[in-house]
Amino acid sequence: NAIRNRHIYTDQDTSERMHLVSLNDAEHGEGLFEASMPPIWTNQLEEAQFTISKLKTKIQELKMLHSRNLHRPTFDENSEDEILIENCTAEITTMFNSVHRVVQIIKSHTFEGNLKEKQLTSNVVRSLAAALQDLSIQFRATQNTYLRQIQSREERSK
Repeated sequence: NAIRNRHIYTDQDTSERMHLVSLNDAEHGEGLFEASMPPIWTNQLEEAQFTISKLKTKIQELKMLHSRNLHRPTFDENSEDEILIENCTAEITTMFNSVHRVVQIIKSHTFEGNLKEKQLTSNVVRSLAAALQDLSIQFRATQNTYLRQIQSREERSK
């Protein structure tokens, strides 16, 4: 008798779960199917996140190159470090442009999908833009500090 009652409760529990997704939601394509489909800009987001992580590393590398160049005993304009600094700066600039372009692509999808998808897209754009802005500020500060130190060194050597 107890086993039979246990099966009855299981059947009731299953039928109650089925009513959690209404018929209207299923007809309009909402519900479980919607959650399984990632936004079409997911690949661009991954690309941007990867490039942002590389940007952080490159900015640290640039700081190290600046420091190494400033602590050299001689101050040649054509040193190998200067060339490395120029190349690293160019790479960083290219990466910034790449991420900015990807953010614009994702932003173009802001008006697609339902309200939640629009909000998600908007939040992703804001998050990427904030990360990009923080890195841009860090990069500019690094560049400005380096230029001030070079000018100071040149003034002392006169």
